[in-house]
Amino acid sequence: MELTGSPYSFEVLQIESAALFFVVMSAAFATWNDFRTGGADVAQNRETWAVIGVSLFLGLTGAFCYALGPSMFLLAMELAFGMILAAVRPANALAFFICLQFLRPWEIAEENPLLLALPRVTGLLAIASAVAAYLRSDRKRTQLGRGQWFLIGFAVWALVTTFFTPTPGDQQKEFFDTFFRAVVIFFLIVSVIKKKEDLALLRQVYLWSVAGLATVSIYLSWDDIFREGGASTDRLHAVGTLENANDIAAVMVVGIPFALRRLSQSSRQPIVWIESAFFLALTLVALYLAQSRGAVVALAAGGLGWWLLRSKRKWLVIGIGAVIIACAAPFANEVLRRGAEDLDESGASRITYWKAGIKMVVKSPVVGVGFGRYPKEYQSNAGEGEQFEFGERTAHSTWILALAETGVPGFLLFIAFVISILRMGKRVMNTEPDLFVSLISYLIAISFLSHTYLIYPYILMGLVMAAYRMQYRSEKGWAM
Repeated sequence: MELTGSPYSFEVLQIESAALFFVVMSAAFATWNDFRTGGADVAQNRETWAVIGVSLFLGLTGAFCYALGPSMFLLAMELAFGMILAAVRPANALAFFICLQFLRPWEIAEENPLLLALPRVTGLLAIASAVAAYLRSDRKRTQLGRGQWFLIGFAVWALVTTFFTPTPGDQQKEFFDTFFRAVVIFFLIVSVIKKKEDLALLRQVYLWSVAGLATVSIYLSWDDIFREGGASTDRLHAVGTLENANDIAAVMVVGIPFALRRLSQSSRQPIVWIESAFFLALTLVALYLAQSRGAVVALAAGGLGWWLLRSKRKWLVIGIGAVIIACAAPFANEVLRRGAEDLDESGASRITYWKAGIKMVVKSPVVGVGFGRYPKEYQSNAGEGEQFEFGERTAHSTWILALAETGVPGFLLFIAFVISILRMGKRVMNTEPDLFVSLISYLIAISFLSHTYLIYPYILMGLVMAAYRMQYRSEKGWAM
Protein backbone atom coordinates (compact mmCIF):
# COMPACT_ATOMS: atom_id res chain seq x y z
CA MET A 1 0.00 0.00 0.00
CA GLU A 2 1.38 3.41 -0.98
CA LEU A 3 0.92 6.57 1.03
CA THR A 4 -1.67 8.94 -0.44
CA GLY A 5 -2.58 12.49 0.47
CA SER A 6 -1.75 16.06 -0.48
CA PRO A 7 1.32 16.77 -2.67
CA TYR A 8 3.48 17.64 0.34
CA SER A 9 2.49 14.59 2.45
CA PHE A 10 5.66 12.59 1.80
CA GLU A 11 8.06 15.45 2.55
CA VAL A 12 6.19 16.50 5.72
CA LEU A 13 6.05 12.96 7.03
CA GLN A 14 9.80 12.64 6.45
CA ILE A 15 10.35 15.73 8.63
CA GLU A 16 8.05 14.34 11.30
CA SER A 17 9.85 11.02 11.07
CA ALA A 18 13.13 12.77 11.93
CA ALA A 19 11.56 14.36 15.03
CA LEU A 20 9.97 11.05 16.04
CA PHE A 21 13.37 9.36 15.73
CA PHE A 22 14.86 11.57 18.45
CA VAL A 23 11.79 11.08 20.64
CA VAL A 24 11.98 7.30 20.36
CA MET A 25 15.75 7.36 21.03
CA SER A 26 15.17 9.52 24.13
CA ALA A 27 12.65 6.97 25.44
CA ALA A 28 15.01 4.12 24.57
CA PHE A 29 17.88 5.66 26.56
CA ALA A 30 15.54 6.27 29.51
CA THR A 31 14.44 2.63 29.35
CA TRP A 32 18.03 1.43 29.17
CA ASN A 33 18.89 3.41 32.28
CA ASP A 34 15.96 1.76 34.04
CA PHE A 35 17.19 -1.67 32.97
CA ARG A 36 20.66 -0.92 34.30
CA THR A 37 19.36 0.31 37.66
CA GLY A 38 16.64 -2.33 37.95
CA GLY A 39 13.73 0.12 37.85
CA ALA A 40 10.54 -1.12 39.50
CA ASP A 41 8.47 -0.62 36.35
CA VAL A 42 10.82 -2.61 34.11
CA ALA A 43 10.46 -6.36 33.72
CA GLN A 44 13.05 -8.41 35.59
CA ASN A 45 13.41 -11.28 33.09
CA ARG A 46 15.37 -9.23 30.58
CA GLU A 47 16.45 -11.98 28.18
CA THR A 48 12.93 -13.26 27.66
CA TRP A 49 11.53 -9.81 27.13
CA ALA A 50 14.37 -8.97 24.73
CA VAL A 51 13.41 -11.91 22.49
CA ILE A 52 9.72 -10.97 22.65
CA GLY A 53 10.56 -7.33 21.94
CA VAL A 54 12.67 -8.11 18.88
CA SER A 55 9.99 -10.42 17.51
CA LEU A 56 7.29 -7.81 18.02
CA PHE A 57 9.47 -5.11 16.50
CA LEU A 58 10.06 -7.09 13.31
CA GLY A 59 6.39 -8.05 13.03
CA LEU A 60 5.07 -4.55 13.66
CA THR A 61 7.63 -2.98 11.33
CA GLY A 62 6.52 -5.29 8.52
CA ALA A 63 2.84 -4.55 9.12
CA PHE A 64 3.38 -0.79 9.36
CA CYS A 65 5.61 -0.76 6.30
CA TYR A 66 2.84 -2.49 4.36
CA ALA A 67 0.31 0.11 5.56
CA LEU A 68 2.54 3.11 4.85
CA GLY A 69 4.47 1.90 1.83
CA PRO A 70 8.19 1.05 1.39
CA SER A 71 9.12 4.73 1.07
CA MET A 72 8.12 5.26 4.74
CA PHE A 73 10.19 2.36 6.09
CA LEU A 74 11.91 4.55 8.72
CA LEU A 75 8.58 5.88 10.02
CA ALA A 76 7.27 2.31 10.20
CA MET A 77 10.29 1.26 12.29
CA GLU A 78 9.87 4.24 14.62
CA LEU A 79 6.17 3.57 15.18
CA ALA A 80 6.91 -0.10 15.90
CA PHE A 81 9.76 0.69 18.29
CA GLY A 82 7.72 3.43 19.99
CA MET A 83 4.82 1.09 20.69
CA ILE A 84 7.13 -1.57 22.15
CA LEU A 85 8.79 1.00 24.41
CA ALA A 86 5.34 2.24 25.41
CA ALA A 87 4.43 -1.25 26.58
CA VAL A 88 7.57 -1.41 28.74
CA ARG A 89 7.27 1.86 30.68
CA PRO A 90 4.23 4.12 31.24
CA ALA A 91 6.42 7.22 30.86
CA ASN A 92 7.42 6.00 27.40
CA ALA A 93 3.77 5.52 26.47
CA LEU A 94 2.99 9.08 27.54
CA ALA A 95 6.01 10.44 25.69
CA PHE A 96 5.02 8.61 22.50
CA PHE A 97 1.42 9.78 22.70
CA ILE A 98 2.33 13.40 23.48
CA CYS A 99 4.81 13.56 20.62
CA LEU A 100 2.18 12.39 18.14
CA GLN A 101 -0.27 14.99 19.46
CA PHE A 102 2.12 17.69 18.25
CA LEU A 103 3.18 16.05 14.99
CA ARG A 104 -0.33 14.76 14.11
CA PRO A 105 0.63 12.70 11.02
CA TRP A 106 -3.02 11.62 10.59
CA GLU A 107 -3.80 15.21 9.56
CA ILE A 108 -1.10 15.08 6.89
CA ALA A 109 -2.17 11.86 5.16
CA GLU A 110 -5.87 11.85 6.01
CA GLU A 111 -6.78 8.71 4.05
CA ASN A 112 -4.23 6.34 5.57
CA PRO A 113 -6.00 3.95 8.00
CA LEU A 114 -2.89 3.29 10.09
CA LEU A 115 -2.20 6.96 10.71
CA LEU A 116 -5.88 7.64 11.40
CA ALA A 117 -5.83 4.92 14.08
CA LEU A 118 -2.71 6.26 15.81
CA PRO A 119 -4.34 8.71 18.28
CA ARG A 120 -6.79 6.10 19.55
CA VAL A 121 -4.26 3.24 19.64
CA THR A 122 -1.50 5.23 21.36
CA GLY A 123 -3.99 6.72 23.81
CA LEU A 124 -5.26 3.28 24.79
CA LEU A 125 -1.69 2.03 25.01
CA ALA A 126 -0.83 4.86 27.42
CA ILE A 127 -3.84 4.03 29.59
CA ALA A 128 -3.10 0.29 29.55
CA SER A 129 0.56 0.85 30.43
CA ALA A 130 -0.38 3.15 33.33
CA VAL A 131 -2.99 0.70 34.66
CA ALA A 132 -0.52 -2.21 34.46
CA ALA A 133 2.09 -0.22 36.39
CA TYR A 134 -0.52 0.73 38.99
CA LEU A 135 -1.53 -2.90 39.50
CA ARG A 136 2.14 -3.90 39.90
CA SER A 137 2.81 -1.18 42.47
CA ASP A 138 2.60 -1.70 46.21
CA ARG A 139 0.66 1.51 46.83
CA LYS A 140 -2.87 1.03 45.47
CA ARG A 141 -4.53 4.02 47.13
CA THR A 142 -5.00 7.08 44.94
CA GLN A 143 -5.57 10.47 46.55
CA LEU A 144 -7.06 13.29 44.52
CA GLY A 145 -6.26 16.91 45.31
CA ARG A 146 -8.44 19.96 45.03
CA GLY A 147 -7.04 20.87 41.65
CA GLN A 148 -8.02 17.49 40.24
CA TRP A 149 -11.51 17.75 41.73
CA PHE A 150 -11.92 21.21 40.18
CA LEU A 151 -11.00 19.78 36.77
CA ILE A 152 -13.38 16.85 37.21
CA GLY A 153 -16.12 19.31 38.19
CA PHE A 154 -15.45 21.48 35.16
CA ALA A 155 -15.47 18.48 32.83
CA VAL A 156 -18.72 17.12 34.28
CA TRP A 157 -20.36 20.54 34.07
CA ALA A 158 -19.21 20.98 30.46
CA LEU A 159 -20.84 17.63 29.65
CA VAL A 160 -24.03 18.67 31.45
CA THR A 161 -24.29 21.80 29.28
CA THR A 162 -24.51 19.63 26.15
CA PHE A 163 -27.99 18.50 27.21
CA PHE A 164 -29.24 22.09 26.91
CA THR A 165 -28.05 22.54 23.31
CA PRO A 166 -30.14 22.05 20.15
CA THR A 167 -27.85 19.15 19.13
CA PRO A 168 -26.86 17.29 22.33
CA GLY A 169 -25.66 14.19 20.47
CA ASP A 170 -23.23 16.15 18.30
CA GLN A 171 -21.89 18.15 21.22
CA GLN A 172 -21.40 15.05 23.37
CA LYS A 173 -19.47 13.38 20.55
CA GLU A 174 -17.26 16.45 20.29
CA PHE A 175 -16.80 16.44 24.07
CA PHE A 176 -15.53 12.86 24.15
CA ASP A 177 -13.41 13.35 21.03
CA THR A 178 -11.61 16.41 22.42
CA PHE A 179 -11.89 17.57 26.01
CA PHE A 180 -12.43 14.18 27.63
CA ARG A 181 -9.16 12.95 26.11
CA ALA A 182 -7.33 16.02 27.40
CA VAL A 183 -8.62 15.36 30.94
CA VAL A 184 -7.56 11.70 30.75
CA ILE A 185 -4.05 12.68 29.66
CA PHE A 186 -3.80 15.17 32.52
CA PHE A 187 -4.60 12.45 35.05
CA LEU A 188 -2.24 10.00 33.35
CA ILE A 189 0.66 12.46 33.56
CA VAL A 190 -0.01 13.17 37.23
CA SER A 191 -0.22 9.47 38.11
CA VAL A 192 2.64 8.19 35.93
CA ILE A 193 5.37 10.83 36.36
CA LYS A 194 6.87 10.03 39.75
CA LYS A 195 10.60 10.37 39.10
CA LYS A 196 12.85 13.23 38.04
CA GLU A 197 14.05 11.10 35.14
CA ASP A 198 10.53 10.74 33.76
CA LEU A 199 9.91 14.48 34.07
CA ALA A 200 13.18 15.13 32.24
CA LEU A 201 12.12 12.69 29.50
CA LEU A 202 8.85 14.51 28.89
CA ARG A 203 10.69 17.83 28.75
CA GLN A 204 13.02 16.43 26.12
CA VAL A 205 10.13 14.88 24.19
CA TYR A 206 8.30 18.21 24.25
CA LEU A 207 11.31 19.95 22.73
CA TRP A 208 11.76 17.46 19.89
CA SER A 209 8.03 17.36 19.19
CA VAL A 210 7.75 21.14 18.96
CA ALA A 211 10.94 21.25 16.90
CA GLY A 212 9.27 18.87 14.44
CA LEU A 213 6.15 21.05 14.37
CA ALA A 214 8.24 24.20 13.82
CA THR A 215 10.20 22.59 10.98
CA VAL A 216 7.03 21.39 9.26
CA SER A 217 5.48 24.85 9.64
CA ILE A 218 8.53 26.58 8.15
CA TYR A 219 8.62 24.10 5.26
CA LEU A 220 4.93 24.60 4.45
CA SER A 221 5.09 28.39 4.82
CA TRP A 222 8.39 29.12 3.11
CA ASP A 223 7.11 29.77 -0.42
CA ASP A 224 4.21 31.92 0.79
CA ILE A 225 6.33 34.07 3.09
CA PHE A 226 9.41 34.52 0.93
CA ARG A 227 7.95 34.50 -2.56
CA GLU A 228 8.56 37.64 -4.58
CA GLY A 229 5.84 40.16 -3.88
CA GLY A 230 4.55 38.22 -0.87
CA ALA A 231 2.09 40.08 1.34
CA SER A 232 3.01 41.26 4.81
CA THR A 233 0.08 39.20 6.12
CA ASP A 234 1.72 35.91 5.03
CA ARG A 235 2.63 34.12 8.24
CA LEU A 236 3.70 30.74 9.53
CA HIS A 237 1.10 28.00 9.09
CA ALA A 238 0.73 24.23 9.29
CA VAL A 239 -2.26 21.92 8.87
CA GLY A 240 -5.00 20.62 11.14
CA THR A 241 -5.47 21.53 14.80
CA LEU A 242 -2.24 23.56 15.02
CA GLU A 243 -2.64 25.25 11.66
CA ASN A 244 -2.79 28.86 12.88
CA ALA A 245 0.42 30.84 13.44
CA ASN A 246 -0.69 31.97 16.91
CA ASP A 247 -1.39 28.39 18.04
CA ILE A 248 2.00 27.23 16.77
CA ALA A 249 3.75 30.13 18.51
CA ALA A 250 1.95 29.46 21.81
CA VAL A 251 3.13 25.84 22.11
CA MET A 252 6.65 26.86 21.04
CA VAL A 253 6.83 29.46 23.80
CA VAL A 254 6.39 26.68 26.37
CA GLY A 255 9.52 24.93 25.13
CA ILE A 256 11.88 27.92 25.40
CA PRO A 257 12.25 27.78 29.23
CA PHE A 258 12.70 23.98 28.95
CA ALA A 259 15.56 24.48 26.48
CA LEU A 260 17.16 27.21 28.59
CA ARG A 261 17.09 24.94 31.62
CA ARG A 262 18.77 22.11 29.71
CA LEU A 263 21.27 24.58 28.27
CA SER A 264 22.24 25.82 31.74
CA GLN A 265 22.72 22.25 33.02
CA SER A 266 24.69 20.87 30.06
CA SER A 267 28.21 22.14 30.77
CA ARG A 268 29.54 18.57 30.67
CA GLN A 269 27.11 17.27 28.05
CA PRO A 270 27.87 18.80 24.65
CA ILE A 271 25.11 16.79 22.95
CA VAL A 272 22.49 18.28 25.27
CA TRP A 273 23.96 21.74 24.68
CA ILE A 274 23.78 21.32 20.90
CA GLU A 275 20.24 19.95 21.10
CA SER A 276 19.01 22.85 23.26
CA ALA A 277 20.81 25.49 21.19
CA PHE A 278 19.32 24.02 18.00
CA PHE A 279 15.82 24.18 19.46
CA LEU A 280 16.25 27.79 20.59
CA ALA A 281 17.54 28.88 17.21
CA LEU A 282 14.74 27.05 15.38
CA THR A 283 12.12 28.46 17.75
CA LEU A 284 13.31 32.05 17.35
CA VAL A 285 13.10 31.72 13.56
CA ALA A 286 9.64 30.17 13.77
CA LEU A 287 8.41 32.82 16.23
CA TYR A 288 9.57 35.57 13.89
CA LEU A 289 7.79 33.95 10.96
CA ALA A 290 4.67 33.43 13.10
CA GLN A 291 4.48 37.19 13.74
CA SER A 292 2.49 36.55 16.93
CA ARG A 293 2.32 39.52 19.27
CA GLY A 294 0.65 37.41 21.94
CA ALA A 295 3.46 34.84 22.02
CA VAL A 296 6.18 37.49 22.38
CA VAL A 297 4.26 39.28 25.14
CA ALA A 298 3.59 35.96 26.88
CA LEU A 299 7.25 34.96 26.88
CA ALA A 300 8.37 38.35 28.20
CA ALA A 301 5.66 38.34 30.87
CA GLY A 302 6.60 34.84 31.98
CA GLY A 303 10.23 35.81 32.47
CA LEU A 304 9.34 39.02 34.29
CA GLY A 305 6.82 37.14 36.45
CA TRP A 306 9.45 34.64 37.53
CA TRP A 307 11.94 37.46 38.25
CA LEU A 308 9.30 39.38 40.20
CA LEU A 309 8.48 36.45 42.46
CA ARG A 310 12.13 35.59 43.05
CA SER A 311 13.32 39.15 43.69
CA LYS A 312 13.09 40.96 47.00
CA ARG A 313 13.10 44.31 45.19
CA LYS A 314 9.78 43.91 43.45
CA TRP A 315 9.33 47.59 42.60
CA LEU A 316 12.72 47.54 40.89
CA VAL A 317 11.63 44.62 38.74
CA ILE A 318 8.36 46.35 37.89
CA GLY A 319 10.25 49.51 36.96
CA ILE A 320 12.73 47.68 34.76
CA GLY A 321 9.89 45.79 33.09
CA ALA A 322 8.05 49.05 32.38
CA VAL A 323 11.19 50.58 30.87
CA ILE A 324 11.76 47.54 28.66
CA ILE A 325 8.17 47.64 27.42
CA ALA A 326 8.31 51.38 26.80
CA CYS A 327 11.56 51.09 24.86
CA ALA A 328 10.54 47.99 22.89
CA ALA A 329 7.05 49.13 21.90
CA PRO A 330 8.13 51.65 19.21
CA PHE A 331 10.17 48.95 17.47
CA ALA A 332 7.51 46.21 17.67
CA ASN A 333 5.90 47.02 14.33
CA GLU A 334 9.33 47.18 12.68
CA VAL A 335 10.13 43.67 13.86
CA LEU A 336 6.67 42.36 13.03
CA ARG A 337 6.22 42.46 9.28
CA ARG A 338 2.44 42.75 9.64
CA GLY A 339 0.98 46.05 8.51
CA ALA A 340 -0.79 48.46 10.83
CA GLU A 341 -4.14 47.76 9.13
CA ASP A 342 -3.76 44.01 9.65
CA LEU A 343 -2.89 44.50 13.33
CA ASP A 344 -5.81 46.88 13.86
CA GLU A 345 -8.26 44.45 12.23
CA SER A 346 -6.91 41.59 14.35
CA GLY A 347 -7.37 43.55 17.56
CA ALA A 348 -10.85 44.78 16.61
CA SER A 349 -11.96 41.26 15.67
CA ARG A 350 -10.87 39.86 19.02
CA ILE A 351 -12.86 42.50 20.87
CA THR A 352 -15.90 41.54 18.80
CA TYR A 353 -15.39 37.85 19.65
CA TRP A 354 -15.11 38.64 23.36
CA LYS A 355 -18.19 40.86 23.35
CA ALA A 356 -20.15 38.08 21.64
CA GLY A 357 -19.04 35.65 24.35
CA ILE A 358 -20.15 38.02 27.10
CA LYS A 359 -23.56 38.38 25.43
CA MET A 360 -23.93 34.61 25.34
CA VAL A 361 -23.34 34.19 29.06
CA VAL A 362 -25.60 37.15 29.90
CA LYS A 363 -28.43 35.42 28.05
CA SER A 364 -27.73 32.07 29.74
CA PRO A 365 -25.58 32.57 32.87
CA VAL A 366 -25.97 29.06 34.31
CA VAL A 367 -25.15 26.73 31.39
CA GLY A 368 -23.98 29.20 28.74
CA VAL A 369 -24.62 28.25 25.12
CA GLY A 370 -23.34 24.73 25.75
CA PHE A 371 -20.11 22.90 25.07
CA GLY A 372 -18.85 23.46 21.51
CA ARG A 373 -21.68 25.85 20.56
CA TYR A 374 -19.81 29.19 20.50
CA PRO A 375 -18.99 29.05 16.74
CA LYS A 376 -22.63 28.48 15.77
CA GLU A 377 -23.91 31.15 18.18
CA TYR A 378 -21.29 33.76 17.32
CA GLN A 379 -22.96 35.52 14.40
CA SER A 380 -26.26 36.00 16.22
CA ASN A 381 -24.41 37.56 19.18
CA ALA A 382 -21.80 39.61 17.30
CA GLY A 383 -23.99 42.71 17.17
CA GLU A 384 -24.25 45.23 14.40
CA GLY A 385 -20.93 47.00 14.88
CA GLU A 386 -17.92 46.84 12.59
CA GLN A 387 -16.96 43.25 11.74
CA PHE A 388 -14.08 41.91 9.67
CA GLU A 389 -14.93 38.19 9.89
CA PHE A 390 -18.29 36.49 9.62
CA GLY A 391 -19.83 33.05 9.97
CA GLU A 392 -18.66 30.43 12.48
CA ARG A 393 -15.83 31.82 14.60
CA THR A 394 -14.22 30.95 17.90
CA ALA A 395 -13.82 33.11 21.00
CA HIS A 396 -10.05 33.72 20.62
CA SER A 397 -9.77 33.54 24.40
CA THR A 398 -9.56 30.41 26.54
CA TRP A 399 -11.31 32.22 29.39
CA ILE A 400 -14.13 33.75 27.32
CA LEU A 401 -14.77 30.41 25.62
CA ALA A 402 -15.15 28.63 28.99
CA LEU A 403 -17.45 31.40 30.24
CA ALA A 404 -19.63 31.53 27.11
CA GLU A 405 -20.05 27.78 26.71
CA THR A 406 -20.30 26.55 30.31
CA GLY A 407 -21.75 29.59 32.07
CA VAL A 408 -20.64 31.09 35.38
CA PRO A 409 -20.45 27.75 37.32
CA GLY A 410 -18.22 26.14 34.71
CA PHE A 411 -16.06 29.23 34.42
CA LEU A 412 -15.51 29.38 38.20
CA LEU A 413 -14.52 25.70 38.30
CA PHE A 414 -12.10 26.22 35.42
CA ILE A 415 -10.53 29.29 37.06
CA ALA A 416 -10.23 27.44 40.38
CA PHE A 417 -8.42 24.60 38.60
CA VAL A 418 -5.97 26.96 36.90
CA ILE A 419 -5.30 28.86 40.14
CA SER A 420 -4.56 25.62 41.97
CA ILE A 421 -2.01 24.69 39.28
CA LEU A 422 -0.47 28.17 39.49
CA ARG A 423 -0.05 27.75 43.25
CA MET A 424 1.68 24.43 42.69
CA GLY A 425 3.94 25.98 40.09
CA LYS A 426 4.89 28.76 42.49
CA ARG A 427 5.75 26.25 45.22
CA VAL A 428 8.12 24.29 42.95
CA MET A 429 9.57 27.44 41.38
CA ASN A 430 12.93 27.08 43.16
CA THR A 431 13.55 23.57 41.83
CA GLU A 432 11.55 23.71 38.57
CA PRO A 433 11.72 27.36 37.44
CA ASP A 434 11.23 26.47 33.78
CA LEU A 435 7.85 24.88 34.49
CA PHE A 436 6.63 28.02 36.25
CA VAL A 437 7.84 30.38 33.50
CA SER A 438 6.33 28.13 30.82
CA LEU A 439 3.03 28.00 32.70
CA ILE A 440 2.81 31.79 33.10
CA SER A 441 3.80 32.38 29.47
CA TYR A 442 1.35 29.84 28.10
CA LEU A 443 -1.58 31.03 30.20
CA ILE A 444 -1.02 34.55 28.89
CA ALA A 445 -0.68 33.32 25.30
CA ILE A 446 -3.94 31.35 25.41
CA SER A 447 -5.76 34.41 26.73
CA PHE A 448 -5.88 35.29 23.03
CA LEU A 449 -6.49 31.73 21.77
CA SER A 450 -9.24 29.13 22.20
CA HIS A 451 -7.33 26.33 23.95
CA THR A 452 -9.93 25.58 26.64
CA TYR A 453 -10.55 22.03 25.47
CA LEU A 454 -7.33 21.25 23.60
CA ILE A 455 -4.87 18.76 25.02
CA TYR A 456 -1.88 21.13 25.18
CA PRO A 457 -2.76 23.15 28.33
CA TYR A 458 -3.39 19.94 30.23
CA ILE A 459 -0.05 18.44 29.22
CA LEU A 460 1.79 21.41 30.73
CA MET A 461 -0.44 21.67 33.81
CA GLY A 462 -0.11 17.91 34.32
CA LEU A 463 3.68 18.28 34.35
CA VAL A 464 3.42 21.07 36.92
CA MET A 465 1.20 19.01 39.20
CA ALA A 466 3.42 15.93 38.78
CA ALA A 467 6.48 17.98 39.77
CA TYR A 468 4.61 19.31 42.80
CA ARG A 469 3.52 15.86 43.94
CA MET A 470 7.07 14.55 43.63
CA GLN A 471 8.35 17.37 45.83
CA TYR A 472 5.55 17.39 48.41
CA ARG A 473 4.35 13.80 48.31
CA SER A 474 4.43 13.43 52.07
CA GLU A 475 2.33 16.53 52.70
CA LYS A 476 -1.42 16.59 53.09
CA GLY A 477 -3.29 19.67 52.06
CA TRP A 478 -5.22 21.55 49.42
CA ALA A 479 -2.93 20.59 46.53
CA MET A 480 -2.62 16.90 47.28
